[in-house]
Amino acid sequence: MDTSPAKFLKENAQRNSKVHVVGRDGREVEGVLCAADRHFNLFLTSATETRVQKPCSTRGVKRRKEEKVFKRSLGTVFIRGDMVISVNMVEKSAEDAQEMSRTM
Repeated sequence: MDTSPAKFLKENAQRNSKVHVVGRDGREVEGVLCAADRHFNLFLTSATETRVQKPCSTRGVKRRKEEKVFKRSLGTVFIRGDMVISVNMVEKSAEDAQEMSRTM
């Protein structure tokens, strides 16, 4: 069975799989994969973004000494392929499995 990463993404898009995407700028987006193409452009729904702000060591800049984590809901989002570092499939929780069985 010979599958390329692009083909694997397309198959999972047809199944509406939940994915975790790591971007070049350090942002992480998690959502339901609806579409993907050969350039790794991704279309996600129910997406949430997580961003970590590192502590600043520059003198004169007023920023906290500890890391700060920002999380926000994005809804539907398009991620350009050149920004993608990695795409990981997220395991479905028991709640998600129950929800899927109710809708079928």
